[in-house]
Formats: sequence, C-alpha cells, structure tokens
Amino acid sequence: MMKNHLKHETKPRRIILFGTWAEENLGDDLMLRVQIDRIREAHPDAVLIVPTGNREITRSMLEAEGVSTENIRLLYTGRWGLREPGKPFFASLRWMFSELSELFRADLLLIGPGNQIQDVTRKYRVLFFLFRGFLAWLFRTPFAIFGIGFFSLTSSFSRKVLRFLGNRAAFVSTRDDGGAVEFRNLGISPDRVHSLADVSFAFNWPPVPDRTTNDIPVSGLTSRILLKEFFDETVVGNFEACYASLLQHIRNETGARFQFFMYYRGSQWHDGVARDRLLDHIGDPGFPMEIIPFQDLVSTRDGMAACDAFIGVRYHSILISVQNNIPVLPISYGNKTTRFIREQGLERYFVEVPEVTDETLRNRWARVWENRDQWPQIAETVRKQSEPRAKQHFELVNQVMEKRR
Repeated sequence: MMKNHLKHETKPRRIILFGTWAEENLGDDLMLRVQIDRIREAHPDAVLIVPTGNREITRSMLEAEGVSTENIRLLYTGRWGLREPGKPFFASLRWMFSELSELFRADLLLIGPGNQIQDVTRKYRVLFFLFRGFLAWLFRTPFAIFGIGFFSLTSSFSRKVLRFLGNRAAFVSTRDDGGAVEFRNLGISPDRVHSLADVSFAFNWPPVPDRTTNDIPVSGLTSRILLKEFFDETVVGNFEACYASLLQHIRNETGARFQFFMYYRGSQWHDGVARDRLLDHIGDPGFPMEIIPFQDLVSTRDGMAACDAFIGVRYHSILISVQNNIPVLPISYGNKTTRFIREQGLERYFVEVPEVTDETLRNRWARVWENRDQWPQIAETVRKQSEPRAKQHFELVNQVMEKRR
C-alpha cells in the first residue's frame, strides 16, 4: 500500500489546455505560450495536453517560440465536426476516443481563453467548448472556464448549459469586470466567478531594445475584416474609408511610412485582405505600407516597438502595445476592447467602429501622437493593475492542483 501511495504522489500532473489553437492567430498563440510558461514554472514535470486543429501548425509555432515540447502532447481535436471528410467512418472518429481518454486521465481541464462564449458567427461553436466541460464533469475531472471575454450568447439552451457547468467548475474567470458581471447575471455563483485580466499580461516579455530615432516617422498598424454578423455594409465601408483617410492624413502631415503587422492568417479573411482594402481606398499604388509577417512573439513586439506610434484594431495588438510602452490608438470592433479601454481609464485615446469618422480618428491620433512621450507612464499604470490580476489565474490553477495531491 505504501509503495502504491508513493507512486501516486510522484505521478506527473496532467493538464489539458483546450482552446482555439492552430488558427494562426498571434493573440491565441500568445495566450498558449504564456500558459505553458507559467504552468511549467510551478509544475515543471506536468504533462501538458494541447488539443489542436492542426498539430503541425501548433508544433511549428512552439518551435518558433523556442518552447520545449518535452512533456507536451499535441492532441488532434475534430476540426470538421464529428466526421472527418475523406476518411472511413471509424477512422474519422478516432480523435474522439483520444480526447475521452485524456479527459478521463487529466487532473485539470482548462477551457479558454478567448471569445468562445458566443454563438453569433458559429451557431454551435460554444457547444464545441462546453461539451468538453460536460464530459469532464461526468468523469469527475476538475475543469475551469477561464480568461473568457463574454460576448453574446443568444441560445437559451447554450445559456443553460453554461450556467450548469459554471456552477460546477473549479472556477470561472474573465478578462474584464464586465464579463464577470455577465456570468453572475447568468446565474453562476459569485463565489466561482473571478474578474481577472487577459493572461497575456502574465507573459515575461524581454526588455524592449533601445529605440533609435527614425528620420522618417514610422507608424505601425493592424486591421481586420469586420464580419457581416457584427456590422452592416455601411458601417464597414465607412470604417475602411475613414481608416484609409487617417493614414493619408498622417502621411501628409508627417511624411510617415507605415508597417502593417499581420496578426491573423488562418482563413480567407486573413489580415492581408484587410490591408488590401485599405490600400484600395487610398488608391495610391506607391503608398508606403510594408507588410510585417508574424514570425514569433518577440520579433513582432520588437518591430512594433521600433515604430513611433501604433494604430491597433486587433485586440492583442493593443494589449502588446500597453505591455511594452508603445503609444497606441485603439480602434474597438467589439466589447472586449471597449471594456479593456474603459476599465483602464483610456477613453480619451480610443474610438469604437460604429462611431468612426474622419474627425474622431484624426483627433484621437493627435492625442496619441502629442502624448507619446508620456505613454510609458500611462502604460505602467495599466500594467500595475493588470499584471497581478492576470497572474491570479495561475494561482487558481495551483489551488486546484494542491487539491489533487
């Protein structure tokens, strides 16, 4: 009996990191990277199970980040529904049994982070994530729903499932206060809901390289395609036209050149399409806008930090800017950005997509540009509040692991 007890005590913990990996999205990759780093600090021998829609893409990302894949198992999870096209019936279902086995053996299932709690763009997307929580509950495997930006959940069935699971989760956490309110209003016990911050604030960024003065100002930017499920054509057209007009204005006022940072490349609506649309509105084949592809997190940050100022549409381009003292004009396409900006007291610097006009964009840009030397102090205030809250997620993970001893 003693031998068996000691064997149990030294058994490596198994933690499943379930999210939207292999979407070729820089923000998602950052959140996976910080989870792996932080969990390994506290549990160096833990086996990390990473369900992914494409093992090769996720493996390549981890290699580019210099993350050791020792004790990491990349587990294929269904990308096309229950049946895999082009495969025999039983072979196409094999991934399900692998997932069930890992769920049964796991010490903790972490569902998140991101914007999975929504059924606007994909009707059954939320159930794809919540079903894993339900299975974990059946198997008596602790699970947590964390880092979630509660967006919109219109299905009454999905809301009931989320309420059921939330009240049985080890914890439910959000990346802003407003999201926590949504979960509590759904009927999830306040004792289980934790209002934290985006886990990217727990990433250990290396120091920013010393800046060099640019003879010609460099403006970095991101953009994205605005889907019809969120905005009608009039709003989208106005946003793109005004954004292009702002870039022309900056060019005329300062002679700036531009660097467009690719944050997403996983579908036909990749960020390169958004850049092309901006250039179409500008109508100048020689307009100086260089594409900066995503290679790895630190080189992307270094490229952003070398810019004199930044225009952020992608959510994590805004957060990375704040985390690294990069002056940024945030343009919000959804409540995750709006909540972050308002809860951090940065309203005077941002604008929401439906409110975009030539005048508002130029005014907000002028504020960012004129206050760019003050940005390190502004950003430090945000970091002092956000970093401890982000790290609380990993403290919650450690508490669950302690109970599993």
